[in-house]
Amino acid sequence: MRLSIKRILFIVLLLAAVLTGAALLGDAVSVFGLQGSLKGRLVALDAGHGGADGGAEGKNGVKEAELNLTLAKKLREELIARGAGVVLTREGMDALGDTKLEDMARRRDIVKDSGADCLVSIHMNKFFDTQVCGPQVFYMAGSEAGKRLAECIQARLNEAAPQQKKRIALTGDYYLLKSVEATAVIVECGFLSNPQEENLLQSSSYQTKLAKAIAGGISDFVSGEAERIPPDGSEE
Repeated sequence: MRLSIKRILFIVLLLAAVLTGAALLGDAVSVFGLQGSLKGRLVALDAGHGGADGGAEGKNGVKEAELNLTLAKKLREELIARGAGVVLTREGMDALGDTKLEDMARRRDIVKDSGADCLVSIHMNKFFDTQVCGPQVFYMAGSEAGKRLAECIQARLNEAAPQQKKRIALTGDYYLLKSVEATAVIVECGFLSNPQEENLLQSSSYQTKLAKAIAGGISDFVSGEAERIPPDGSEE
């Protein structure tokens, strides 16, 4: 069967329209998929303690340093999935220096040298009252960006954690918060002194839940910061 020139031209134009529509749809999907993403951002993750300094210890013997590293690595996966670059201050259980001062200075240098946009230092809490539970986020007093990041992460953790009392982000006088240029927070993920929470913090599924919450808080912060910058590029 022979096709007329008009019919051939119609088919060509129809195919062009379909391909153009598909391309536009693809762009729309791509843009939509990037909403709330961390593409182009670099996040430094610090797993607190390590080496001889095991940090807090739970009743069943679990050490904070181990949980910090496990959660930091899970958080890295979540952040990479959102498009972020990630640098860890430690990848293993060894300390980063022979003394505590050397260890902390090395962590500071890793964060500074990386040029990270923000720092999240992961820790576990402990308290004499075994009923106290729940994640707590700290930021440096006077850091408005630190406060906003802490509040975003705290809000997400309040949704993820099962405790009844919802916490608010607090200021804290910590070395890393004061010594890096990146927007920095410390996340105490829960209390090893609380038996129920100690068990939760060792659960892989709960660790993943916390990692997703922290990553979500970082995304919320980044989205909020973008909205604070007008089209002319000057901060409000």
